[in-house]
Amino acid sequence: FQHIKLPSNIKEDELLKIIENLNNDDVVDGILVQMPIPKHLDANKVQNSILSCKDVDGLTDINAGMLVHNKDGLIPCTPMGIIDLLDHYNIPIEGKNVVIIGRSNLVGKPLANLMTNKNATVTLCHSKTNNLPFYTNNADILVASVGIPNFITEDMVKPGAIVIDVGINRLPDGSLCGDVDFTNVKEKASYITPVPGGIGQMTVAELAVNTYKAHILKKDLTKWEDKNNLNSWEKVQAARSSMRPTALEYIDRLTKNFYELHGDRLYGDDKSVIGGIAMFGKQPVTVVGLQKGMDTKDNIYRNFGMPQ
Repeated sequence: FQHIKLPSNIKEDELLKIIENLNNDDVVDGILVQMPIPKHLDANKVQNSILSCKDVDGLTDINAGMLVHNKDGLIPCTPMGIIDLLDHYNIPIEGKNVVIIGRSNLVGKPLANLMTNKNATVTLCHSKTNNLPFYTNNADILVASVGIPNFITEDMVKPGAIVIDVGINRLPDGSLCGDVDFTNVKEKASYITPVPGGIGQMTVAELAVNTYKAHILKKDLTKWEDKNNLNSWEKVQAARSSMRPTALEYIDRLTKNFYELHGDRLYGDDKSVIGGIAMFGKQPVTVVGLQKGMDTKDNIYRNFGMPQ
């Protein structure tokens, strides 16, 4: 991948020009801008300057709208990783009460749409929600994405719930923890994801899936926004169907990251994330990441060569 590090005081028009050049670069399949960005930059404008067919973060208005309408697009990686993880472990979503804490555009909102599209009954909680334990204690599937260490305690979880911890927080002693009090909640939940080694791994895997999908879109769609191009949309659906089993096999081998109380086993020994990206196809795939706040001219480029 090409990692472009930019000074935190970069002008907005300079950043937009860089993105425009990447949009026009046929070698680049996917583009993401690491959020948050400096306050003098318009995050919505920056995100929507990325071609929707290269938007591997799934944050453009077009991709967000496709998700709302349950149409195939590029979906934010963390929510899609949660869905694939539940599917892989044959945990049903349909008919379940799903409570999501956190309404960000990157996790909470798209996950609410994904769960709704899977026929769950979804409650989206946030900082203004009154009596939060009332909702969490009724959750069959509880997702925490608030960025507060150990925010979800044992008394907020009903027995047998599935608990998904999206948060990752660094404590004063340098250790990492999630938004869930893992040690105590695991005694009450039927399934729970650890931090680190849980949903973060899924996010990386889904980014690889989105990058490959963007590669297919670039090849098969003459114009991403052309909704009358039914043949192209059929190709996209076929591409998604053909690559998703491969992605799930990779996810299983890479992460196995549910803490399964039935066997008292904590998975997640295989931490090799980047090396597995080459499993997603036979074509070279390139993803570009932009990161603000680093005043350096060093660019790192790697083209992941797919096995022939």
